[in-house]
Amino acid sequence: MSSLPPLPTVKEYKPTSDDLAEADQVISQAAEVPEFWAKKYEKDAVKNWDLFYKRNKTNFFKDRHYLVTEFGEVARSDSFLGSKETGLLVEIGCGVGNAVIPLAEACPNLSILATDCSSVAIGLLDERLKTEETSVAQRISTRVIDATSAEFPPKDLVGSADFVLLLFCLSAISEAHYSAIVDGCRRILKPGGIVLFRDYGKYDLAQLRFSKDKGRAATASRLPGEEDFYVRQDGTRAKFFTEESLVDLWERQGGLERVELLTHRRCVVNRKQGKEMKRVWIQAKWRVPLPNDSHVSLLIDTVSLIDGPAWGGWSPCT
Repeated sequence: MSSLPPLPTVKEYKPTSDDLAEADQVISQAAEVPEFWAKKYEKDAVKNWDLFYKRNKTNFFKDRHYLVTEFGEVARSDSFLGSKETGLLVEIGCGVGNAVIPLAEACPNLSILATDCSSVAIGLLDERLKTEETSVAQRISTRVIDATSAEFPPKDLVGSADFVLLLFCLSAISEAHYSAIVDGCRRILKPGGIVLFRDYGKYDLAQLRFSKDKGRAATASRLPGEEDFYVRQDGTRAKFFTEESLVDLWERQGGLERVELLTHRRCVVNRKQGKEMKRVWIQAKWRVPLPNDSHVSLLIDTVSLIDGPAWGGWSPCT
């Protein structure tokens, strides 16, 4: 009887100055697309995500059960809700529900509005919800909303939500839209509401693979006029953030208060193949300030500030 292959090991890592210099060298080799094509990718952004979901259906991403651990405020929302009350979480860029379904399963007092620019993704999520437990499906509403639209956010969502979730979403959008999206998220939230954010960090393995290196073909090209922004071969795009860029966007420009800002660096070691995969992403929580004369509600008792960050829920699959 054959033995099972060894499981990959996951460990934290801290890059050295030599590591970063080598990564910068790899990044600098990425080819840049002409301005004409950059504009076309911007124009066709929604179309390309529709095509992505037509090809991949619900099979591309795994469900993200780790979110309940990483974003404990959502799981603890029962502490400020009565037995007949529900909190509202709005996800921007929900895809086919890999985040909202696990969250609804874990948080019985949470209602969710799942939004995406892709009508194909929303259609697939609607079909998926038909197969879920009624107690889960009935608390998830879906809606096609393009966060880059001039109509974002819809008027009926203003001041409605306790949480806004952006999970590997902002990175798919050009930075020309960032300020308006941050403002829109802030308007969706109630005073004291929280933005829950997780996205690619600079020097992530995916970014390094976007450049041709050591006989390996590039999997994406750099877009002009914006740092660390790429277009994949299927027309979808990806941005790689730094903490400083997010502080400038959400705090200095957006006026939100920082609850948490962490750069996660994980090295996944495949012992059978002898390969290391170094992943980098940034996780953050920002809060809409309360009016000066308001009392702090139980919602703002962000337990993560006391307990510290939760590490145990991480999965190598983003």
